[in-house]
Amino acid sequence: MKIVKLMMMTLLLSIGMTGRGNILFRHIGVESGLSQSTVLAILQDRTGLMWIGTKSGLNRYDGTLFKWYYSHPDGHSLGSSYINALFEDANGRIWVGTDCGVWIYNPLTDSFSHFDKRSADGESITNMVNVIKGHGDKIYITANEQGVFCYDLRHNRLSHFRLKGYPNVAGMSIDDDGTVWLGLFGGGLYTTNYAFRTLTPFRTQDGKTPFADNIVSAILPLGNGRYAIGTDKQGLSLIDAVHHSFQPVVASVGGKELFVRNLILSHHEIWAATEQGMLVYNIDTHATQHFTYNPMDPFSISDNPLYCLYKDREGGLWAGSYFGGLNYL
Repeated sequence: MKIVKLMMMTLLLSIGMTGRGNILFRHIGVESGLSQSTVLAILQDRTGLMWIGTKSGLNRYDGTLFKWYYSHPDGHSLGSSYINALFEDANGRIWVGTDCGVWIYNPLTDSFSHFDKRSADGESITNMVNVIKGHGDKIYITANEQGVFCYDLRHNRLSHFRLKGYPNVAGMSIDDDGTVWLGLFGGGLYTTNYAFRTLTPFRTQDGKTPFADNIVSAILPLGNGRYAIGTDKQGLSLIDAVHHSFQPVVASVGGKELFVRNLILSHHEIWAATEQGMLVYNIDTHATQHFTYNPMDPFSISDNPLYCLYKDREGGLWAGSYFGGLNYL
């Protein structure tokens, strides 16, 4: 794949000389062709192309050139240029979550169609989309003030779960046994099942709910019932769903609560995109590294508030910032 070869030739040589402790980030911003500097979603499609969602436009990137997609009232374009979530389905179509619903990109026609299907209760997805996640033949979509939608690809059916009485969904993870983990805006961490009838808060052995009033924005499965959890007040934490244990990792930096926006797992390391830079936690050694913007270092991250992370199939790590575009490692 051209994009990874170009970048890794530059970066691996530098990293090999400077060592693991001096990670070098390549910056890809508006000066390189990115449509806008606030990156909220990242995806690599099955052909290897990178898709970057910003507050003003969807970008397709081949490692050299960008192609931009914006909102346009022609029936074949996006309905909004504010891109907040991306997902590729089994048919190679890209689901694009915006601030006013979902559009689906067809690579065969290089065009978009509005996903305006209605559920049995007459509801369609019209609000800000926070999460689009696939599990088997189903696609789960969370939208502000609307709860959770589930689209069955096989039966072409949309189900709707309003989650009355609960805040908006910020994070989601789905286990193979049917357990659905929901992270809520200011409401904590819950489990439910595919029917979404009853939500159960995560509790420790002594009955405490450590995430009760947190924004739970990231839920990362680690295997064997363990999860990494990213929030706005507890920072990065580890939980064990089998033994109902809670382990804080890093809750604050410089006396300020660490707001974790997104998490990915790379080998034995948890990478956390936070409002205060990039945090890396080694699961085996328990060592942490913290990378922040340094105006005197052209290879530091481009901006401290990081909103999204993505690991491509070749092992490259991408981080989207709020003011500084993309960072690639």
